[in-house]
Amino acid sequence: KEKAMSISVGSQWLANFLIAFLVPQQVSLLGLDGTFFFYAVCLLIIFAIVFFLVPETKGKEIEEMDNLFGARLGADSSSSDESGATSNESSDDQDTADAA
Repeated sequence: KEKAMSISVGSQWLANFLIAFLVPQQVSLLGLDGTFFFYAVCLLIIFAIVFFLVPETKGKEIEEMDNLFGARLGADSSSSDESGATSNESSDDQDTADAA
């Protein structure tokens, strides 16, 4: 969690630096209208990418997110329930209870 947060903040700082550095040069090269239209086109391209390629998650359970986006990296294959038992242990307990 901390690594992801530091990467996020670092990339935000880098983006802020690039915008602050490039916009004055863009305005002198393209003018105010050209700079505005450049960012408007960038926004339209990103909107189209998100609209067509990112799946809708409204109304989906959190457990369904792995099906939409793929399994998480570093997550182990055995799931555990609230008691801390793995799925195999809890099914063995259920089988024992069913047999009795």
